[in-house]
Amino acid sequence: RRRVPEGYNSSNKAVEPEVFMLCFSSWKFLSLLCVAVYTPKVLLAEPVFLHSPSATIYFVTDINTTCTTKDAANISWVNVVNNTPLDSSTYGIRQENDTVSRMTLSGMALTTVRGTLVFDKFICRATALSGTKNSSQFGFTHGSVPSFGQRPRNAMLFEGNETNFECSFSLGTPNPLISWTFTSRLTGKQTSVGMVSRNPGGNPLKLKIDRYDAGVYTCQLSNQFRTVKASATLSVNYANQAEIAFIPTSTVALGSKVDAICTIEAVPLAQSADLYRDNEKLQLSPSARLQDSFNTTVFNFSITVDSNSDGNYSCQPGGYSRSEPITLTVIEPPGPASLVDTTLPRLCWKLSSNGISV
Repeated sequence: RRRVPEGYNSSNKAVEPEVFMLCFSSWKFLSLLCVAVYTPKVLLAEPVFLHSPSATIYFVTDINTTCTTKDAANISWVNVVNNTPLDSSTYGIRQENDTVSRMTLSGMALTTVRGTLVFDKFICRATALSGTKNSSQFGFTHGSVPSFGQRPRNAMLFEGNETNFECSFSLGTPNPLISWTFTSRLTGKQTSVGMVSRNPGGNPLKLKIDRYDAGVYTCQLSNQFRTVKASATLSVNYANQAEIAFIPTSTVALGSKVDAICTIEAVPLAQSADLYRDNEKLQLSPSARLQDSFNTTVFNFSITVDSNSDGNYSCQPGGYSRSEPITLTVIEPPGPASLVDTTLPRLCWKLSSNGISV
């Protein structure tokens, strides 16, 4: 028996060749026959993985991954946690040939626990005549993209009211972070508002409204898979107390003209106004209507002063409350001055372009 150097056969299995010399003798013929017999002894090597799945894969939709061995082997997929083979139909496992096995994971096939990360560890296990070899461990983190259960809705409310903007998620693993931002209608500046929460019941934004709350409110759902946003617009209706003034003055001469100016800052903008004297509505329309960028509307009523023009005047913009009244006083110019009694003071009237002075 003689040993020769080791080598590898075509299947890449280690071989340990041996040569035996078999001799046959014959006494009858006084002869000796020797035959050399080559007997390779095959030593099967453990399977070698050329490819195995990466260490961690975040599970979003579907996953295609493979285990590939260098030599022919029976490849199985095993859950390390309980050391059980994976069901081929559930996990979409098929062995494509002697060296390749593929796993196709479908999002609908895996069970996820809402609000937590489900983390399973797996190995590929290759089995051949020589024995069994495990790949390194890898895992799938089962998760899902957030989606809205409730979205914030547009609202138009009066100043001083209270409201809630609702926002919640119906899907999302792990639970998405719910946060709010506000973009002011007046300044255009964006700021974070409200609380930050992962509460499955949602994260409503509570507001006691004033005019400076008008703008766009955006709810954001965010986990490691994606960020999604939904926005709503808040319009705030408000009104300052209407004001009235007389231009140029509230003391006027009979036959002259005076302008009653009615001013209101309000949203929505006032479109009309009425003028009242001693709580009686006058049949008088404003001669002009002006607006500025601060939601202020000005109505101009032109009045020709007569003997009935005395009184307390107020104005009421359409849809809003009436102003506080102010008094218009009418003075009638007297006749020529005369001395009534030498013992009394002398009262003289002077007429000028600016009115009447005593």
